Amino acid sequence: MGFYARNLLLGLSLFAGFVFVTSFLALLLQSSLPPELCSCSPWAWLPYLIPILSSLGIFVGGMVFYLTDTWVKQRKCRIERRLAVDKILSCLPENERSVIRALQTGPMSQAQLGRATGLGKVRVHRIVKRLEDKGVVRTETAGRTKKVFLTVLSEKEE
Repeated sequence: MGFYARNLLLGLSLFAGFVFVTSFLALLLQSSLPPELCSCSPWAWLPYLIPILSSLGIFVGGMVFYLTDTWVKQRKCRIERRLAVDKILSCLPENERSVIRALQTGPMSQAQLGRATGLGKVRVHRIVKRLEDKGVVRTETAGRTKKVFLTVLSEKEE
């Protein structure tokens, strides 16, 4: 949901909350009046029931949607990432798959990748180079170490 629609929903929910509070207070004030000041029937509270219940429903529904919208978007993004990684994995040889599976937990140095996958340093270097040429991973050099990032995850998280 866009920024404008989100703010519109929040405004509508707050307005419904305001209607609920004012209707409830009007009902409360009417019921607290002494019978000699109020020439009302015992069923005079009934017209307040519709605005109270409808505004309460709109308020609660709007706030629940407003508060859970971000969580649903994050969950959808995680599922899309998993699907993208699964598509990539289905096209790669086993050694490259093991490197990508290790990188799904987060960025690692090439030495950490070697320990996580059980492959030698040279083999990991060659695999990372091939994956980098394919655009699946990217590397950042910091001194003598190379940190490897899975591009499918890093692009979505930015």
